[in-house]
Order: sequence, then structure tokens, then C-alpha cells
Amino acid sequence: MRFCGRRDSGTPTRSRSFTRLRPDTSISRRSPPRLRTEEAIVANSAPTLPFDRRTATYEQIRSDFWPILERYHDVEGAILPILHEAQGRYGWVSENTVRVISDFLRTTPPSVYAVVTYYHELSTEPPADVNVVVCAGPACRVDGGPGLLAEIEEETGISVGDTRRDMRYSIKTSACLGICMHAPVAAFNHRVRGRLRAGDARQLLSAAVHHSDGGQA
Repeated sequence: MRFCGRRDSGTPTRSRSFTRLRPDTSISRRSPPRLRTEEAIVANSAPTLPFDRRTATYEQIRSDFWPILERYHDVEGAILPILHEAQGRYGWVSENTVRVISDFLRTTPPSVYAVVTYYHELSTEPPADVNVVVCAGPACRVDGGPGLLAEIEEETGISVGDTRRDMRYSIKTSACLGICMHAPVAAFNHRVRGRLRAGDARQLLSAAVHHSDGGQA
């Protein structure tokens, strides 16, 4: 949005542009390497942890996450990739995770929290056992995406944007999951699956539940 004003002399002032302020994500000096898409998917696959990621204490997260944080010493703009690491590892960014990250970066928890709440892909809500993301991009919309979403909603008993009360499932949509040539596409706990057809959702949901319970996918 642009505004023009006038000085007291009647001379028009130079127009000024106002842009949305972004939280400060600059931390240090060296830029982190960019991951390829397939590497990012693997990096964001939630691992099996020795504690409940929904109720983990500060001490548990610090012990588990600090070795990962050590890779970001002297990395410029480290806060955002660190938060993505935390999101992928724990399924959300809890208050205790924010405290651990702020201690590592030698900043305040509110400064970290401001970045978390700015980016919609970072969550401050505890994750479900199975997090489903259905692609809503153009290719998926015209090649079976709406039907796939309807099937997933029917199987889970919830709608897009909801988490089931027993924390078993949550459903979200994404503008694109990056493999349009394999439409329709959905991700089950960060494991992206394409060319899905009727009946696939039930099998993939069952496999994701089995994996989240400690079985093999």
C-alpha cells in the first residue's frame, strides 16, 4: 500500500511503501546448505523417540536436540532451519523446545516464538499420531484430489484442519507437495505418496498408524 502526503509548504512528499514486518531470523555468519526435495522429506520424517513428544520435558528435549543444534554454530539465519528441524523431529514446537533453542542461540524465548508463529508450517499444537497432508494444488485438484480428501475424511471421521479427540489423526491441505506429475498426492507423517486411487487411503492410514505405534511401515 502506498501513501502520499504533503509538506506544510504544499510540496508533495515522496511516496513511501509500507511492508509487513518479518521477525528477525538472522543469527550468525555462515549460510546453511540447501536440501534437495527428497533429502528434505527424509530429514522431516519424525524418528522414534525414547519419550513422548507431546509431553517431553526441557531436559529430555535438550539432551535429544542439542547435538542437532551443534551443527548450526556460526550459521547465518540459523533460527528458521533449526525450527524446521524441531518441527520435523517432534511434530511441533513446544514451549520447552522454544526454551532449548533460545538457550542455544543466546536469545529470548519470545524472540524464537515470534518466528514460530509467523510461519504457518510451524505448529505450536501437539501433533496427532498420524498427520495427513493432502495436496490441493491444480494438478491434484483435476486428477482426483478432492475424492482422495473425501475418502481420508470418511476414514478418519474428521475434516480438514481438525485433529481427532483421541489424537489419532489430523488432516491439513497444502498448496503443493512438489511432485505434481504423480497427482493426486498426500503425505502421511511426512511420507509422500502419489498416484493414489480409491481404497489407497485406508491402507496408507493403517500403515501410518502401525508405524507410529512402533511397527515397521
